[in-house]
Amino acid sequence: MPVGEDVKICEGNLFFSGTALNISDKGMFIGTKKHFPLEAISLIILRIKDRLLKLPAKIKRSTLQTGFYDGIGVELIDPPSDYLDFLNYWKK
Repeated sequence: MPVGEDVKICEGNLFFSGTALNISDKGMFIGTKKHFPLEAISLIILRIKDRLLKLPAKIKRSTLQTGFYDGIGVELIDPPSDYLDFLNYWKK
């Protein structure tokens, strides 16, 4: 389902900005200019109200648009119930 939530993508000790453009119970597509290696495990950090939700995820695809990376598809690894509550909020 389409959303527009800011996220941080943690790769090692580095953090990159992105926007969750589409979310589901098993994953999300994040708009970002950074290329990430496929199958790498990253941490997606999403702010929900006054809390930070840390979501382990595996990079499943990376998209190119006119020669530049513009997003990644991630599969969430065992998403917590807080994330599923957030997802239900967007379904309304």
